[in-house]
Amino acid sequence: MQPGVVGLRGALIAAWEDDLRAVRQDTYDVGRGREALVFLQRLYGLISSLRAPIQRSWGPGGHVHVVDSPEIGGPGPRVSQSRIRLRNHGDVVVVELFAYVDGSSRANPDAGLDREIRVAEIEPLDFVTELYRTAVGFLQVALNLDLLLGDASWLFEHAAANHFVSAGQWATVGDVYRLATREFAVADSFETVSSLLEPKTEASASNGSNGSGGDEAELHLSIEQLQRYVEPQPDLENFLGLVQLAVAADQEDVWVASGSVAASLDIDALALTKLGRLVATTPDVCREGEFALDYAEWTFLPSYNVHFFRRVHTIDDFLVVQNSLLPRAAGEGTTTS
Repeated sequence: MQPGVVGLRGALIAAWEDDLRAVRQDTYDVGRGREALVFLQRLYGLISSLRAPIQRSWGPGGHVHVVDSPEIGGPGPRVSQSRIRLRNHGDVVVVELFAYVDGSSRANPDAGLDREIRVAEIEPLDFVTELYRTAVGFLQVALNLDLLLGDASWLFEHAAANHFVSAGQWATVGDVYRLATREFAVADSFETVSSLLEPKTEASASNGSNGSGGDEAELHLSIEQLQRYVEPQPDLENFLGLVQLAVAADQEDVWVASGSVAASLDIDALALTKLGRLVATTPDVCREGEFALDYAEWTFLPSYNVHFFRRVHTIDDFLVVQNSLLPRAAGEGTTTS
């Protein structure tokens, strides 16, 4: 996922979470009696507030054309070659998408966004869900990209990523669910969320009572999953630095040690711990690793495959190379002490 898309996704998530927080605190106003009008105002206002990250979403040299629509009865906001128009039909909001072809605007029902949203007496959580579903659908069509916000898993992955960034360890599935539901309005049960996430787990305990089996399993996010969120970006930059140190160590046929990594990258103990956890699950970089139980100290031999990463400069580069290395070096294990 390109940095511009990560930035846009992060801005969308921040706005979405603000609204979910307001719903959880019973302070979100849907404008009873005028829900359709409020929905139009919120959607147009949301697109306007995202102008800067939308413009940067295609990266350097790819400035995206954005036109606001301040008038509720106007043509609707435009992004690149697509325009969305909402019409107030009292109990429902009608969503229509238009595309600019040869300088003229034409209806574009084939994009699959045209629909009716019943908003009369709508619950606040449903209002917010429909609002962001509409915004995400429009931006994905207009920008020709996938924001990976199609189901509720992003909210819980984001909670897990934030916990990893702040605490230097993986949260359990139960903790992630509690963290999210204590702060945000959530429609999905714990069991539904568990099935959505399908985590790579390490069960530290077993609890099969009261429908909570599996809640002590740790939710491990991959490099690719972490890359989708703004907060882990500094840790991913450190990871890229570690990969290059591993490439150099492979050339010299020496071990990679946490102490020398901390000195080379000028990082603190928390950042070093997070690096240890990330590299321990990356067999194309690390083999024969020895990790302390808290990952504060570690050493490993570079993977036989690490030389493939010598020209990697971004996480996208890393993921492209990693995905090309098949079969995986799954047999290259690590140990903790």
